[in-house]
Amino acid sequence: MDPGLRVEQVTPRKELDREIMELQSESVPAIQNASLEDNGTGGTRGAWTRNHLPIIVVSIGIAVVLIGGWQLSGRYLNPITISTPGAILRSIPKTFLHGPYGSLASALGVTMIDFGLGFLGALVIGTSLGLAIGNSRVARNILDPLVALGNSSPTIALLPLMIIWFGFGHSSRILFITVVSMWGMTINTAVGARKARERYEDLIPAFSVPQRMYLTSVVVPGSMPFIFAGIRVSLAHSLVATIISGQEIGSSGIGGLAQLYGDQFKTNDLFGVIVVTTIIALVLYRVIEFLRNRVCNWVNYS
Repeated sequence: MDPGLRVEQVTPRKELDREIMELQSESVPAIQNASLEDNGTGGTRGAWTRNHLPIIVVSIGIAVVLIGGWQLSGRYLNPITISTPGAILRSIPKTFLHGPYGSLASALGVTMIDFGLGFLGALVIGTSLGLAIGNSRVARNILDPLVALGNSSPTIALLPLMIIWFGFGHSSRILFITVVSMWGMTINTAVGARKARERYEDLIPAFSVPQRMYLTSVVVPGSMPFIFAGIRVSLAHSLVATIISGQEIGSSGIGGLAQLYGDQFKTNDLFGVIVVTTIIALVLYRVIEFLRNRVCNWVNYS
């Protein structure tokens, strides 16, 4: 044997000690992690704080810098062309109930009626068309070209036709909102229904599932994530269509009020309308996210 080589003689006692040390080294971190998880909500709260607190702090810091810079810019810029956060905050309560061209509250009520009915129409029509396209080859061949045409056409050009056909009332605005926002709902629902049907199509012959039960119990629940994606897209289109229709059809609602403030160079009041509209949009988006997480709680959106 080469004398330069050292052979370590392992006795059963040494081998047992080594295994114990390895087990201890592996178990201590696991025990520490388990103790953090089992410590009530402390472990979860600590993890949430470590993950989200820096993001919250940075976001607040950016918002403070932007709003502060915007407020300071009012000292050097023409107040006709730009407003300031302080002036906007003073304008909203002043115009909410008693504005120079009508109250912001009454304009908001007209806008929400138009938006609600138009968005509801887009939801019903778009979901129905999407389910039909995703479940029937005949409906797909017939409706696909029409959906592609409606989705690619400049829908803003329909405003004069709406006025000619239905006048300057609620009907024109509601129909315009529905037509503008239904296509995103239709396309997303059709994709979701087609994917759900292709994935579980073997259930029909295997379990002799009736078509109606298959549609209501498999296709529609499987399409819900895509339907909510379509709702988010259609919500943005509906809000834009609501403002445009209010400006162009009868000068009513939030859109008409914003048009009047802009024509009279009332910049503070105009920015107040924009801020209120943005807050409403954010609240609606949060409501949709809440409903989506409750209905589609098996989907991981992270």
